[in-house]
Amino acid sequence: KFRMNFLSIKDIHYNGYYVEMNIFPHRIFHGKVLINHIPYIMNVYDVQEIYPQNNTHICYKLCTRLPKRITKSISLLNHHVITINKSNVRSNSSIVFNLPFSSSLMFFSISVRVYIDKKIQGGTIKSSDNLPNDGYLIDLSPSSDNNSLEYNYEFVTLRDLLLDSNFRDGGIRVVNSLRTSIDHCYMTHFTTNGILVQGGHKTCIRNSFLGQHITACGDTMERYFSGTAINLIGNDNAVTDLSIFLAEIGIMISGEANTVSGVHCYNKATGYGSTGIYLKMPSGLTQTRIVNSYLDDTGIVVEDPVQVNISSGFFLEDAVNIVDNMFSGSNKGIDHVQLDRENGDFTKIDQVVIDRNNVKGMNLKGTVARRSVQGNGSSWLVDLNSKLLFSNLIKQQH
Repeated sequence: KFRMNFLSIKDIHYNGYYVEMNIFPHRIFHGKVLINHIPYIMNVYDVQEIYPQNNTHICYKLCTRLPKRITKSISLLNHHVITINKSNVRSNSSIVFNLPFSSSLMFFSISVRVYIDKKIQGGTIKSSDNLPNDGYLIDLSPSSDNNSLEYNYEFVTLRDLLLDSNFRDGGIRVVNSLRTSIDHCYMTHFTTNGILVQGGHKTCIRNSFLGQHITACGDTMERYFSGTAINLIGNDNAVTDLSIFLAEIGIMISGEANTVSGVHCYNKATGYGSTGIYLKMPSGLTQTRIVNSYLDDTGIVVEDPVQVNISSGFFLEDAVNIVDNMFSGSNKGIDHVQLDRENGDFTKIDQVVIDRNNVKGMNLKGTVARRSVQGNGSSWLVDLNSKLLFSNLIKQQH
């Protein structure tokens, strides 16, 4: 196995058929070499001393004749595009991309069919001004001939990255991947999604910061911000221990059995039309757990919840709203919203709205109740206890 630190474009000379690189002498051998992120089993045709570097290492020039199948990928370096094609990667191999602190890469496309351990770590990627505005800085998606596979990637790690989309595109897209990790990343200036996960299984996103704009809080332009920080369109994913500081939607989930834990959402105030966590499940099988999370002046929206657990969370400001949902039960007399009274009754309720929901096979509860009576007289008695969630805290009477 061979690992080479990132070589900038100026260190590589390509004339259409040969590649010359400056590398340290202890990294020269006959075997597997990484040519600017393009692995190739090669033989050294010519090695010659060039010059001392930093008075500590001697740099050498390595020249090799490349087969035609990868010259196209090499030539793309002039366009700041790094591509890994299926034919260039051998199975059961390890690929590590060590980016510098500031990279000139504008787009990173991985198109690999085989299962390999791939790792991209340690650096900055910023979108250029002329990049198409419908792509992603790191696009881990299959090529057109891979669509028949259930999973196209396994054990891909993206770590210690700063991704600046420059208001052109998204940050990371992961499609049909198995056991992918996105760890300790900072994503900003995205217009669509900071992270988009489509299909696949068990993508873990943790210890990261995501925001469309770099600001602490209380930005005067907050009402105009857009984008979605994390968009999960798949099952069994985990989002843990991260902060979402500015986006119209913090986390959008359209899959089953996902977990959100230890997340701080202060992406955009609810009063400006924002949502902290949105469970959007057209199939009706939400099965999502949101635990130990901090919804800071934003809230949670759940559509058609089934086996949803929202617990041990902290909601700041007017952020508890359960409205416009459909609940389906099994006619066992269960309330669609329940209170945990193990530590006593609720004595003070403020800025909580539970209304405009409909149920089937469950008891409908809310913070707003409506009933009518008919008859002659000077006073009427209406009992709303069976409809109100907080029946002992009625603030308005007519």
